[in-house]
Amino acid sequence: MNNGWIRLYRNIRDNPMWKKKPFSKGQAWVDLLLRANYKEGKVMVGNKIITVLAGQVFTSQVKLADNWGWSRCKVQQFLDLLFDSDQVVCENQALKKARLYSLLTITNYRLYQSTDNEIGSQIGSEKAVRRQCVGTYNNDKNNKNDKKRTNNTNSTLQPPANLQQEVNQLVTAYEKKFPQQRKLWGVSGIIKIRDRIEGAILDKISVEAIKQRIDNSDDGSPFALIGYKWMQAEKQKVKDIKSKARYQALLKELKNKPRRVKK
Repeated sequence: MNNGWIRLYRNIRDNPMWKKKPFSKGQAWVDLLLRANYKEGKVMVGNKIITVLAGQVFTSQVKLADNWGWSRCKVQQFLDLLFDSDQVVCENQALKKARLYSLLTITNYRLYQSTDNEIGSQIGSEKAVRRQCVGTYNNDKNNKNDKKRTNNTNSTLQPPANLQQEVNQLVTAYEKKFPQQRKLWGVSGIIKIRDRIEGAILDKISVEAIKQRIDNSDDGSPFALIGYKWMQAEKQKVKDIKSKARYQALLKELKNKPRRVKK
C-alpha cells in the first residue's frame, strides 16, 4: 500500500538496527525527516543567532557523513539529488556546498507532520471532499440510468490513480510561486490549498488549468486562488468547448450526408 502514513518516533535512532552503517539513501532521507525541527527554535553560531523553523534541519555535511557512515562526497551528491528533485531546499545558497553548516528545509514537511488537531482537520476536509464527489457521481449515474435502475448496483467514485502525484506537483508549484504563504498561513494554509486543488481535480478541473491559474495569479490566498467563481468559470469553458465540438461535428455530419434528389 502506497497511501496513508504512519507516525515514526525519533527514538528509532536508538534502535541497534537503525545504527548499522552505512545508511541506505532511503534511510538517510528518513533520518533528515527525523532531524527536522517540529517547532521553531534558535541556534547560535559564533556570535550570530539563527532561527530554525519547523521542517528545517540545521546541520553540516561533516555531521551527516558521520551519522550515515558516508564520505563527504557521497553526502554532497545525495543532497544535490534532493535539491534537484525539490524535496529539500537550502535556505542559504552560499551554504549549498558549505564546509561549515547548512540550513535545509524539507519541502512538504508541514503537510505530513502536523499536530493532532491539524491532522484531524485535514482528514475531515479530505472526507468531506470524498463524500461530495461520491454524491455527485452517484447522482449523475442515477439521472442517466433512470430507465435501467433495476439492472444497476451501487457504485462509488474511483479517484484518478495519479491523483496524489498531481496534487503534490501543484502544491509544490504553489509553494514556489508564493513562498510567503507558508509563514503567513502556516500549515493550515497549505492544507487548505491542497484540499482545494484536490477538490478541483475531482470536480473535473484540468491540472493544466490549475497550474496556469497558479502561474498567472498574484494573490496566493487559497480562497482567492482556487475559488468557487473561478471553478465555475473553468467548468463553463469546458462545456462551451464541448458544445462547440458537438456543433462542428453535427455540421460535418450534415455536409457529408447525401441529399435526397426529388424526382
